[in-house]
Amino acid sequence: MDRRTCIKLALLAAGGLLSNSNLAQSSTSSRRGGGIRENLGFQLFTVRHLLADDFRGTIEAIAAIGYREFEMVGFGGSIFLDDPLYGYSAREFRYLLDDLGVRVPTAQFSGRAENLGRIAATAKEIGIEYLILGMPPEFLSITPDGVTVTGVTGLDQVKRIVDRLNGFGETFRQHGMGFAFHNHHMEFACVGEETAYDFIMRHTDPDLVKMELDAGWAAVAGVEASDYLVRYPGRFIATHMKDYDPGRPRSEASDRAPIPEMTQLVTPGDGAVDFGAIMAEMDRTGVRHAYVEVDLPDDALATARRAYHYLRNLEYSV
Repeated sequence: MDRRTCIKLALLAAGGLLSNSNLAQSSTSSRRGGGIRENLGFQLFTVRHLLADDFRGTIEAIAAIGYREFEMVGFGGSIFLDDPLYGYSAREFRYLLDDLGVRVPTAQFSGRAENLGRIAATAKEIGIEYLILGMPPEFLSITPDGVTVTGVTGLDQVKRIVDRLNGFGETFRQHGMGFAFHNHHMEFACVGEETAYDFIMRHTDPDLVKMELDAGWAAVAGVEASDYLVRYPGRFIATHMKDYDPGRPRSEASDRAPIPEMTQLVTPGDGAVDFGAIMAEMDRTGVRHAYVEVDLPDDALATARRAYHYLRNLEYSV
């Protein structure tokens, strides 16, 4: 069974989800202000190179655009950066955030991290509420020649991921933290008659494992992110607001872009993602955090500005 057919059957099994057009027709009011647009956040992975050169100046520049929430990345190890705190102690980092009037409610961590208790303690000192697994180690092969992303290989692998997610959720709960899982496009591969993502959703404990929905990676898989917000209300704590342009060249896998489609992920408004439908469902279902992110931006600060103004001014119906 091909992936699109699998996704279609999965959605029909949910009881007949409304299409985006039907969502618009059944809406009751037009949203010109308020809602999630008033609380737009920014994923700091987008500006990781600028942060390494001038952390405070970069945060000040992004905050000046209007962003007041940030999501961090790199706790417990990262192939892209050495130190998620950029040389600051956790206390110094928190003082800096408070001084600038911004907060970090969520952060991504490595599934290969060994001391989750230490990560949780650092996160709590900074003010982080949820730690998010960016990618399960089952999808990665790290060799002396670099990193290879393998993706879904079968149902047994997905069952191991489910066990890992439930285990992370229980561990972080014991340390007073929430836990969530972030998708790429691989999770929408079929395992049997459903996607791996749907299998994960059905077999993880909703009290332990929440979700962060990446709209751009969902689009790479041929999925409308808003459909999943409709299907699983209450499971999502955040979204990544990135766009997808299938007409852009796809790179060869490299250290810079270990997933070739990374070069097709673009600034919100420059691709095919329906952000109006996403924001409407976020407002309707109470998703609290929306983080602009572009993996490989040509100009990171320009991306931050354009995305902010596009999403702030986007009219949609709820």
